[in-house]
Amino acid sequence: MNVFILTWWGNILSLACVFIKAEIGKQCSSAQLSCKQCITTNPRCTWCNDNRVPTAIRKNCKLDRENNQTCSVGVNSPQTLINKTINEEFTAENKTNVTHPIQLRPQEISLKLRIGQPTKVNITFHKLIDFPLDLYYVMDLSLSMRDDLAQLKILGSSLIDVLRNVTVNTRLGFGTFVDKVIAPFASDNKYIVKDACDSVSTTCVEPFGFHHQLKMSSDTTKFKQAVEETIISTNIDEPEGGFDALMQIAVCQDIIGWRKESLKVVLFTSDDSPHIALDGKLVQILKPNDMKCHMDLIKIWEYTESKTQDYPSLGQLKHVLEQNKVQTIFAVTQNMRSMYEDIHSLLPNAHIATLNTDSSNIQDIISSSYDKIRSRFAFNKPTAVKGLDIKHRVLCHGTDTWSTSLLCENTKQGQEVIIELEITANECPSSGSQTDVIKVTSDQISDVVTIKVDYHCKCSCEDEIASNNRSLCSFNGDFLCGMCNCDSGHTGSYCQCEATTTINMNVNCTDPKSPNGMCNNNGMCDCGECICSPSYNGTFCECSSTGCPSASGSMCGGSDKGRCENCYGNKQCVCNTNDGWYLDQSGECTCNNRSCMAAGSNVTCSGHGTCDCSTCTCSNTKYSFYLNTCPECYDCKEVCLDKDIRTRVLSSVAQCDKCKESYTDACKHCLNDDLPLNDRHDPVHCRVSDGQCSVTYNILWHPSLKTYYLLVKSNCEYLNPLIIALPTIGGVLLTSMIALLVAKILKTNYDKRKWEEFQAEVKKSKWTESNNPIHREAKQTFVNPRFIGNIDDLSPSSTNTYEELAKEMQI
Repeated sequence: MNVFILTWWGNILSLACVFIKAEIGKQCSSAQLSCKQCITTNPRCTWCNDNRVPTAIRKNCKLDRENNQTCSVGVNSPQTLINKTINEEFTAENKTNVTHPIQLRPQEISLKLRIGQPTKVNITFHKLIDFPLDLYYVMDLSLSMRDDLAQLKILGSSLIDVLRNVTVNTRLGFGTFVDKVIAPFASDNKYIVKDACDSVSTTCVEPFGFHHQLKMSSDTTKFKQAVEETIISTNIDEPEGGFDALMQIAVCQDIIGWRKESLKVVLFTSDDSPHIALDGKLVQILKPNDMKCHMDLIKIWEYTESKTQDYPSLGQLKHVLEQNKVQTIFAVTQNMRSMYEDIHSLLPNAHIATLNTDSSNIQDIISSSYDKIRSRFAFNKPTAVKGLDIKHRVLCHGTDTWSTSLLCENTKQGQEVIIELEITANECPSSGSQTDVIKVTSDQISDVVTIKVDYHCKCSCEDEIASNNRSLCSFNGDFLCGMCNCDSGHTGSYCQCEATTTINMNVNCTDPKSPNGMCNNNGMCDCGECICSPSYNGTFCECSSTGCPSASGSMCGGSDKGRCENCYGNKQCVCNTNDGWYLDQSGECTCNNRSCMAAGSNVTCSGHGTCDCSTCTCSNTKYSFYLNTCPECYDCKEVCLDKDIRTRVLSSVAQCDKCKESYTDACKHCLNDDLPLNDRHDPVHCRVSDGQCSVTYNILWHPSLKTYYLLVKSNCEYLNPLIIALPTIGGVLLTSMIALLVAKILKTNYDKRKWEEFQAEVKKSKWTESNNPIHREAKQTFVNPRFIGNIDDLSPSSTNTYEELAKEMQI
C-alpha cells in the first residue's frame, strides 16, 4: 500500500513538474523583444546572443536548459549576488565597559537580485551582556491613586535598591499625568478641585496633562526627592490622559534622557482606563496627535499641546514605541487588567502586571518584569520596500525548529538567535539603477543591520557596444546581445530599411487570398517580407508543415519522401520527385517506380508490364504472381520455394479432394476442371513432403483473374487414426499381462523352494525330554481367614510360622 501511495505521489509530482516547466517555457517564448525583457520575465529564462536567424522569428529567450544545449555564442543568465560588505566579529564576552558592543553580524549586506529569484540571508544575534536599564516611572495622579503615591513615597530608596539588585547599570526617571484640563475630562476651577479633595481629607494640586519631573539619573536622592515633592491631583471623568504622557515619553528622547544603548522601559501605573484618539472631539479638540515632542520647561517640564491636540491612537503609540525602542510595563489594578490586555495585543512589546490597590507590590512587579524583558529577545519586522517580497523565520537557541515568530524566550548571555530573510524582487524599480535599503533591528539593542538591494534589470551585453559590429546592422545601428538596435529612422531585423517606408512595405506582407492579418498571423513582416514562424512557410506564411496525411505512420510517408505544404487548409503533400516519389491514393508520398525494377535494372516491370504505386501489373502474366518485376521465367522452379504456396499445398491435400463434393472458400486455389484450357498456363511441377508422404503439385496461373490454382496429387493415403490407435493400445495391454504372469510364476517357484529348505532343516533337529530348570510346580495352601488360632500357642517347632501363614494368606 505504501509503495502504491509513493508511486502515486511520484506520478503527481512528475506531472506537476512537466506542467510548471511548460508554463515557464511559454513565459520565455513570449519575451523575445530584448535581453532585459527576457531575464526579468522569469529567473529560468536565459538569452542567447545568436543572430543567425532574422529577429522576426528568432527565439533568443528560452529555458536555461534549452539554451545551454543549443546556444554556442554566449548565454545571458545573471545570478543573484550576495556580498557581506561589513562583517565584524562579535564583541568578546570578557570585554567590559564597551560603549557600543557588537551583537549583530553581519552589519551590512549588499544584494544584487535577479527578478523573481528568491534569495536567503542569515543574520545572527549573540547576546553578550545584560542590557543597561533606563526605567521611567510614570504615575497616574488622579485622586483615586493617592494611597499609591503614599506607598511610593514610603518605598523610596528601597525601590532603587531593588533595581540595583536587578542590574547595576540602572537609571531612573519620573513623571506624572492626570488628563486634559477641559471639562468633562478635568477642571481648573479651584473650588471644584478643593471640594473633591476635601471630601477625602487630602490636599491636591490643580490638574494638568503631563509633567516630566525627573530626567534619567542614577542619583537615588533625586528620584526620592522628586517622588516626595509630588502632590496628588484630581479629574472629573474616570478615564485618564496617560497616553498623552506615553507619547511624549517615547518621542522626547533628549528631554527624558534615554541612552541609545540601554534597555528603555516605561513603568506605567494606573487604576483606570486611558483616553484614546477621537475622545478629544467631546471637547472640540479636532487636531490629531502629530507624534512630536511638545515639552516646555516652565516651572517644570510640561506637555504644552494637551488642550490643542487629540489623544494618540494605539497605532501611533505602536509606531513611536517601536521606532524609539521603548518597552512598556502596564502595572494596573485587577479590575482594569482585561482591558489593558486588549491594548497589549496591539502593542507587541508591552507587558501587563497586576498592581495592588495601594501599589505595595510595585517592587516585585519591577523585578519580575525586568527578568522577563531581559530574557526575551525579539527582532523587529524588517522594513518593507516596494517591489520586494520579504519573508522571515527565526531559529531560537536550543531548538532546531524555525518559527515565523520574531520572539525568542529565555535567551541567556552567550546564546545566539538567527533570523533568516527570504527576499524576492517582484519587479524592476522604475528609476533603473535604484538602490533600496532593508533594515533589521531590535528594540532591545542599538545595533542595526543594513541590507542594500540592487537589481539585475539589464544584461551585461547591453553595455558592450562595438563600433565594428555596425556592419551586422547595415551600418544603421549597433549590434547588442545578438540583435540590432537600430538608429532613429531605420528598422528591420538588420536595420536594412527606413522607418518612413515601413507602412508601405507592410502592404507586401498582406495576403490577398486571406482575411487574416499580415503574414496570416504566422510570422512577422520585416521590411516588406514575411519572416515565417517555425512550421510555417510560403510568401505570406500561408502554408503549414503540419496537418497532412499520415496513415503510413509518418506525415507524407516520411521526411525523405516528401514534405507537408498545408496551404489554406488543403493538407497537400509535396513529394520528393528527384528521388522518384509520388502520391498514393491516400495523398502520401509512398509510391516509387524503383520498387518495380529488378536489381541492377532501370526498366520497370522488366518491360513486361506497368508499375502502379510500387506494384507491377504484368502484361505477360506468366508467373507474375510470384515476382513483382514481371521477369522472363523459363522453368521457374524457384516458384516451388515460395513458402506461402508450400503452406497452402500442405493444407490443401485433403481439402482439394473434397472440393468436387462441396465447394468451400478453401477450394478457391484448387484446380477447377471447368476452367477453359485457353485460360490455363503451362504448369510448374513441384514436390513437397510433410514427413509422412510426398506430395506432388502443379501451379497454374489464371491470367484474366490474376490468381493462381493448385493441382495437388498425394503419393500416400492418410490412415484412419483408430487403425493406428487400437493395435497400439492392444499391444500395450498384452505386454503388460504377459509381464504380470511371468512375475507370478517366478514368485511362486521362489516360495516353494524356500519351504522345502525349511522342512529339511526340521527333520535334522533332535529334541530331548527333561525338566525345565526354571519351572516350579504349583503349590496350593488353604487357610481359614476367619480363624487362625491363638498365635501364642504356636510352638517354635511349628511347621508354618506366622509370617509364612501371612504370606500364604496373601497368596
